[in-house]
Amino acid sequence: MVRAGEASPKSDGTMTQATPYEREGAKRQHAVPVVRMSAFYFVYFAGVGALLPYLSPYLESLNFSPAAIGEIMGILLAARIVMPPLIAWLADGKGWVIGIIRTSCFAAAVSFMGMFFGTSYAWIAATVALFSFSRDATLPLFETVTLNHLGEKAQRYTRVRLWGSIGFIVAVSCVGPAIDAFGPVALLYVAQGLFILLALNTWFIPSAPKGELRAREGTGLRKALLRRDSIVVILVAMLVQASHGPYYAFYSIYLESHRFSGLQIGGMWSLGVAAEVLLFLRADRLLGRLAWKNLLMVTLALTALRWLLIGAFPHLLAVLLAAQILHAVSFGLFHALLMMFVHGTFKGRSQARGQALYASVGYGIGGASGSAVAGHLWGALGPQNTFMAAAALPFVGLLLAGWLSDQCLAGGSRTSV
Repeated sequence: MVRAGEASPKSDGTMTQATPYEREGAKRQHAVPVVRMSAFYFVYFAGVGALLPYLSPYLESLNFSPAAIGEIMGILLAARIVMPPLIAWLADGKGWVIGIIRTSCFAAAVSFMGMFFGTSYAWIAATVALFSFSRDATLPLFETVTLNHLGEKAQRYTRVRLWGSIGFIVAVSCVGPAIDAFGPVALLYVAQGLFILLALNTWFIPSAPKGELRAREGTGLRKALLRRDSIVVILVAMLVQASHGPYYAFYSIYLESHRFSGLQIGGMWSLGVAAEVLLFLRADRLLGRLAWKNLLMVTLALTALRWLLIGAFPHLLAVLLAAQILHAVSFGLFHALLMMFVHGTFKGRSQARGQALYASVGYGIGGASGSAVAGHLWGALGPQNTFMAAAALPFVGLLLAGWLSDQCLAGGSRTSV
């Protein structure tokens, strides 16, 4: 069988060159759908940017206690423990990935409407749980689609993913002033509109290349998981995401208590993600030149420093700005490093489940437990001490990272993401 764009044999055994039209058709057939993938990331993370920074101030306006706020924020992340592995198991090798993404986004948009019909703790907890269970299988599956489209050009991942960061900046910059003008309830209307837009956007996302996952041979899921490096990286991911618990659940409230306006709070969140965008623009070169293990250890040290700065110097604007710039490392670089590890370790039909496991343990167990515990520490230790306590978690991760082999990626690969 001759593929489009290749030379074809004549009846006498000689080869004829493909015509310019055939070569152009082959290019279109194998072109990476960067624009459509970037658009999905933009809208998805715009929804995150509308909801995550401002949900806790909204709950505070309903007179929820810090413990209750921490529990609600934990529920928002807890679905990631169950849903990504379950959905990945259903989707792997069955061709259901795009259908599941569309169904999940539609269900999330519908379930979030419940936020308009009740303000009790039980009602909001149930609504947030339903919303999270509907939505949290989406991103790991789409990450798999993206990486398989990029194929050998996986180093371009950060150039696609950065549009999610830009979407986050746009949303967080708009919601802050809207809250100043219309009150905390403005969050619900902006977030609902973005979740509906995301559900509509799923009809334009590209399908995964046919046969790609089956064609790629690699280490089985169980064997990959039992590697010492895999166990260490999963534990480190859980610790880092748990350390973000006070930040995601209470950073906006923390800034409010130090007389920041909604516009200024949005600006602080935007600064962190803007630094993340700049890092994503250069990450392919950085990841390709420096050893993965060394970069991870530097990332963990700077993450611990970030939480110490926020906790120790809340009245010094310059320090808070510097700590926000470190978001490029504590989230952006760490995420790129983890995607690099997962993509290099979990191959073939185990790839979607590998992505899901990272989301489940890191963002699910780590993020949910970090937010829930932060809510109780917030009242018991105080805001500043809660952030400083969070710094201990990436420090423990730094100690664990010392157990990683020098060639952490499967087969010693240094392919960058």
